Amino acid sequence: MTNKNDLISVISSLEKSLLRKQNQFDSLFHEMNAAFAYHKIIYDEHGKPIDYRFLKVNREFEDLTGLIADDILGRTVLEVLPGIEPIWIEIYGKVASTGLAVKFEQYSALLDKYWDVNAYSPAKSYFATTFHDVTDKKNSIRAIEESEKRFRGIFQSASIGIAVLSADFKFTDVNDKLCLITGYKPEELLGKDLRDLSHPEDIKLDEEGINFASVIRDKSREIAYIIAIVNDINTKKLAIEMLEESRNFASNLLETANVMVVGFDKLGNVQIMNPEAEKLTGYSFAELKNKNWFDYLVPEDELQQAHNIINGTGVFPANYENTIITKSGKKRFISWSNNQLIRNGKNVGTISFGNDITDLKEALKNVEENRERLAKQNKEYEKLNKELQKTNNKIRNINKQLIEAKELAEESDKLKSAFLANMSHEIRTPMNGIIGFADLLSIEEDEEKRTHYLKIIKRAGMQLLDIVNDIIDISKIEAGNINMHTSKIDIQSLINEIQQFFSNEAESKGIELKSEFEGDFRELVTDSFKLRQILINLVKNAIKFTDKGHVILGATVHESKVEFYVEDTGIGINPAAHDLIFDRFRQVDLGNHDDRGGTGLGLAISKAFVEKMGGKIFLESSPGKGSKFSFFITETTPI
Repeated sequence: MTNKNDLISVISSLEKSLLRKQNQFDSLFHEMNAAFAYHKIIYDEHGKPIDYRFLKVNREFEDLTGLIADDILGRTVLEVLPGIEPIWIEIYGKVASTGLAVKFEQYSALLDKYWDVNAYSPAKSYFATTFHDVTDKKNSIRAIEESEKRFRGIFQSASIGIAVLSADFKFTDVNDKLCLITGYKPEELLGKDLRDLSHPEDIKLDEEGINFASVIRDKSREIAYIIAIVNDINTKKLAIEMLEESRNFASNLLETANVMVVGFDKLGNVQIMNPEAEKLTGYSFAELKNKNWFDYLVPEDELQQAHNIINGTGVFPANYENTIITKSGKKRFISWSNNQLIRNGKNVGTISFGNDITDLKEALKNVEENRERLAKQNKEYEKLNKELQKTNNKIRNINKQLIEAKELAEESDKLKSAFLANMSHEIRTPMNGIIGFADLLSIEEDEEKRTHYLKIIKRAGMQLLDIVNDIIDISKIEAGNINMHTSKIDIQSLINEIQQFFSNEAESKGIELKSEFEGDFRELVTDSFKLRQILINLVKNAIKFTDKGHVILGATVHESKVEFYVEDTGIGINPAAHDLIFDRFRQVDLGNHDDRGGTGLGLAISKAFVEKMGGKIFLESSPGKGSKFSFFITETTPI
């Protein structure tokens, strides 16, 4: 009982600890600043993902989507958002089925938002998502693209001629107005050197530029490209103002973007940095301008990998994640989207958009740690449960064995009591005959009657001797002291002998006692005494329980085995009692039939002798249709 109480105390303590940890996890889960949701994929009969069910969401999820946890948990996405785009189910179904995590951006028409989504599968058919609303970011990028498109429109629709030249004065782009002014087609100008079309005095390059062009230089003061304008001075000023306006528009977008925007040259040196980047890193643009971003902000253990990214090519991967160390020494995890800057077909740098995912990473880490901790505790509970089940099974088995032992003991006591009562009756009956007729014999002078009395006394003595022999035999069987004494025996003679022995008894009851034999040999080596005793017991029972018809004693030789059988047309035996009648002290209830007498040991002794001789006894019987007992002697030696 003490061990059980200790076990209950341990389980109670573990449950309290688990509840406390769960509360801590729930607090962290709901306070994280990234939207989080946990789902289960639903498949059709062919294993195709067709829906998913909301299992858990945090407060940030509710704030960003406007969906309330109490309204959606346990429901499927098609129930909550019937018009949701199929792409969501397709992506998440792949994650839950394959276990491969994905990161992607996707627009939701129903919610009219762009989402930056991270999805992974903690278990088969389950997936978790963390996401941020990047609608403002997408709008900023779209505004930049629209600005570029607007600039391109302005460029082509300008009322002045505009050309973009490389540093070696070759045309890289021209507008329609310039072609109209010069009479050249665009394909005739592109790649052609400006100096081949101009007077030498018109091409004077100095620190201030060209007298009719704007020179764009890189940080080393080398010419990056040249914008040439062909028009009168007023048209030139107008184009310059429009170009400046376009630049200012793009600059304002960068200044107001809520994501980090950093421009790098191909070596990773900082060329552009917006206020959001300054806020996250703690460095001003002035501090990092022309400084290597990786050397300043990337941890030492990731520095070599970062340099390898751009080593030789200066090309950043389109998307990747890394850690930065802010000026204050804090670690932040950044998810980058990179866009190459191409000039003249060559990479000259990268514009990178960075999204701070530190809180998301921490939340996922905490979720995973709590999941592992809960899994470990579950395993401990499962182990305790299995041990308790084993203990309960042992207790149940012990109780079952005790009940069976009790029932067997009670049954044994009942059988022994019935046996003793029956034995007392069986012994008194012949003893009374012997004593009574002995008294009559002492006073009877008639010789014929005296002879009759002697026969009765002898018959009663033989009956008493049979009872004593049965008791001796069953005692030997109980003690396991049955010994085999083999000798040669003639099967046909044995059958004839037993038939003759019981012929008078059968005739007195008006039934026919027959014998049968079939086989290739008649002699075998076995324990003839026990074989004779078995057949006598079976024939005696057959005659006892047969009131009309016949009893057949027979034997059939099967190769090296001999089948003996005793068949009668007696009262028969209910199938439910077929096994019971071979038990010691057991006599089958005869129903309306009178008691036929006997000790109830004959069949038990016969069964034990048959099994000792290597055989098995069989019974075929049903009420009112007689019975057939048969057995094989397996370990015989044909002569």
